[in-house]
Amino acid sequence: HALKLDASAENYAARARAKQDSGDFDGALADYAEATRLDPKNVAAYTAQAALWTMKDDFDKAIAAYDRAIAADQNRAATYALRAHAYDQKGDRKRALADIGRAIKLSPKADFIELRGALHLQDGDADGALRDADAILKSNANSAAGFALRGTAYARKKQYDRALADLDQAIRRDPKNALAFAERAQIYAAKSDNDRALADLNRAIALG
Repeated sequence: HALKLDASAENYAARARAKQDSGDFDGALADYAEATRLDPKNVAAYTAQAALWTMKDDFDKAIAAYDRAIAADQNRAATYALRAHAYDQKGDRKRALADIGRAIKLSPKADFIELRGALHLQDGDADGALRDADAILKSNANSAAGFALRGTAYARKKQYDRALADLDQAIRRDPKNALAFAERAQIYAAKSDNDRALADLNRAIALG
């Protein structure tokens, strides 16, 4: 009997994915809801629901779906990281930081540490961002994201020479990093080097 329920739940989830691919988000949400009713431990269906609610800019419903996913499995780091994104988009940085901290405890991936560093920057905590950037670079000395984060943190502390050195390294490793170009442009502007600032802004805009 349980196998029949699981198969039925997966059928609804499969149809939800097909509806999502065709742009029928409301139909997909209804099928994911049925999938999770039949299989309350279906983490993938909850996170898919949450992603759709996020696309519809309904962050409260997205967070509620992530809550159910975490209740079904409390040991998936990625779910905490996704909920952190949702809290950040909602403007609740305190809860976002708490969730990304949980994700990092479960799995200290560079992507998660980078997100926490970005949240620290938004919170005005340049030193916290520096610690996270150093942690990324300690595990991968060639990380463009690590250099970009550290460069941005130094810029917030008005340590512009250090910031430029790190952003140069970030751009050398990832020439398509629009944010690094935009950040470097701000430093050049602060140093009254308007030609370089304009060149970097043009690159940032071209990269989107």
